Amino acid sequence: MTHTTDSIRNRLTLTTAIFGLFVFSLLESMIAPALPSIRAELNITPTQVGWVFTGLLLSGAVSTALIGRLADLYEKRWVFCGVMTIASLGVVLAALADSITFLAIGQALQGVGFGLVPLCLGLVKELMPRDRASFGVGMVMVAICLSTLLGLLIAGTLVANFGYQAIYWLPLLALIGCTLVMVVLQQGSDLQPASHGDKQVDWLGGFLLAVSLSGLLLALTLAPDEGWTAFPVLGLFAVFAVGMSLWVAHEKRTSCPLVDLTLLQDRRVYISAFIAFAVGFCSLSAYVLVPLFVQADPAGGYGLGATVEQIGMYLVPFGIASSAIAPLVSRLERLTNPRLVMILGMLALVLGLLLLALMDSSRTQVLIAMTLIGLGTVLALSEMLSVVVRTVSIDRAAGISGLMYVIRNIGATTGAQLSVTMLGVATDTSSGTTAFVGYQWALFIAMGIGALAVLAAICFPTSAADEVRSQVPDGAN
Repeated sequence: MTHTTDSIRNRLTLTTAIFGLFVFSLLESMIAPALPSIRAELNITPTQVGWVFTGLLLSGAVSTALIGRLADLYEKRWVFCGVMTIASLGVVLAALADSITFLAIGQALQGVGFGLVPLCLGLVKELMPRDRASFGVGMVMVAICLSTLLGLLIAGTLVANFGYQAIYWLPLLALIGCTLVMVVLQQGSDLQPASHGDKQVDWLGGFLLAVSLSGLLLALTLAPDEGWTAFPVLGLFAVFAVGMSLWVAHEKRTSCPLVDLTLLQDRRVYISAFIAFAVGFCSLSAYVLVPLFVQADPAGGYGLGATVEQIGMYLVPFGIASSAIAPLVSRLERLTNPRLVMILGMLALVLGLLLLALMDSSRTQVLIAMTLIGLGTVLALSEMLSVVVRTVSIDRAAGISGLMYVIRNIGATTGAQLSVTMLGVATDTSSGTTAFVGYQWALFIAMGIGALAVLAAICFPTSAADEVRSQVPDGAN
């Protein structure tokens, strides 16, 4: 009876955690279609638009690593409740914000929710049999993909009828509900943390990482207006360089690192890490640029003149493609190998970016490009996560997943901010009009990062690929 009760509790725990991730991803997927409305209502510049994502992703990069560590050290249900509470506070603040400053702060608090990914993956590793781990990882990716699709479908209608604030209020009740359910499930649970060692958390490492990344992002933001060689910009780049150096040195010395850099000594892990960075950089670049492009007035020489309701529809192919391919990744891995899956994913991403860079105001071209980007993102990201989770022991699963998502979020943050920076460079200050060349610069930079990731995937060890492939059970989905 006790075994049956524990089994039911474990299933409910995993279901609640994945549903919480679904709701959080739903919320964040609705932001991109709402960008033009946010820009108009708050009267902000193209460069400032980037902070809607930058605050979210910067916080996510730091908090994901911290939460991955906390999930390895403490009972994961309580960690889940803490994450959901902070994210909910961020939702409330963003919904009530009347300036980009308060909106960015709210987004930053929501960024803590990115920690749900390593948390869910840690629960998969802990609560599911080893031969079902790939299926569990696939379900996490399916939740993210389906929520993205749903968010893109409903965002335009919500914003058009109730204002952009509706994209925050709608998911809030579900976030609170998941938190309460997890509190109930925790009562009487005997689920223990996987790690029983030193229970210190590297708060200093988190601070150094936040400072260094903030320096980089602020430099990218100020550079178009101040000049790339201006003293404040160079000073911020110096803050990034010094801060990152101090962070790496600290992580190597401390006994409880925020990010275990020794994991990067494994060739499979450091290649996967670069692919994670590239996926984040490329996908977020497109995710930020496409809504702004399609809503632009064609009279300016480019754009599709899309309404608020229509903007999300141009992003829907991303959600459809990613949702369709996510359950098939493990099967594709069995038929081929992890290296080929990652190569195919990055090639699809690069091709999609190329189509966007050559945009000729063709709706079909944009739709095909977003389909390719959706396929590529899930193929590369899901396969990368599956490889690294199987590479480490159970007590490192959440930590290694957190490391990959930290790197992915750093890539996403950099890509989003650099993209809007390129738009800022190409914007006429007197008329506020942005030249199409700004979009092309941003997309070509993303393509370059993606091409490097293709080369990295080609270098993925064949023997390691075969080893991981052999661990995937024939019955997994």
